[in-house]
Amino acid sequence: MKNFGKIKNSFNILLSESITLKKNEGKTLFKGYVKQIKENKILSTQFLIYKNIEDMVEENETKIIELIKENISLMDKYSTKEIEKANNSLFEGYLSGKEFGDIYGSNEKLKALHEDISKLILTKRKANTINDIVDATYRVSEYIKGKKPKSNDNISEGLNVPNSMITSVFVEKFNEKYKDLNESELKVVNLVVESTSEEKEEFYKDTIRDCITLIDETLVSSDLLVKESLLAAKDNLLRREYNDDKFIKDITKILNLKKDLKQ
Repeated sequence: MKNFGKIKNSFNILLSESITLKKNEGKTLFKGYVKQIKENKILSTQFLIYKNIEDMVEENETKIIELIKENISLMDKYSTKEIEKANNSLFEGYLSGKEFGDIYGSNEKLKALHEDISKLILTKRKANTINDIVDATYRVSEYIKGKKPKSNDNISEGLNVPNSMITSVFVEKFNEKYKDLNESELKVVNLVVESTSEEKEEFYKDTIRDCITLIDETLVSSDLLVKESLLAAKDNLLRREYNDDKFIKDITKILNLKKDLKQ
């Protein structure tokens, strides 16, 4: 697999599924992935490039273009063959034969971004590739310009985006766990169901705050790659919107996440 971004997303899904289902195999594979990233300069440089571009928030188009070029130039010292070999080795060593389905879910923009970053890294500058490179750089620039700074000061500010999970795997696995709530959790849900809409919304937001606090505590002792997944989970929570019609399913997912974060 040539696209490092797709590999990175696959490992994030692997870790998410492992945490949700408490599968040690997935956690072991993720640790191997972390080790490979740390030890292989080609992989670690790509990881930082993808992260830098994904996290970039900037409005000045000229500055954006320069930042993209500078990031991509970090790979100039490596040949296309060396990069593909490192990426394929990582994929074959840990992900080959595993089924992930659509690893981007409904996030087509991130999928397109990863494809363009991969194209910029793997396409050497030649007379017949200039147009492709310029087009890909423009699309990456448009992605960055379309981003807005995140505000984590107030949870209500982040509850504007439709209910999208970290990955589709998280959604499916939490839905599967809905039927397995323990007695105490069912009592909580039943109690809340009998409350007013305002009381349910307050409970919903309080539970999200609890999860975010647990994530923040875990972040302190986590390495860079695990932090990425935790920050994705935090961002997902901050973006959740209360929906009275979907309350039972939504609060069940969040309660299960809270339980997993405590373990």
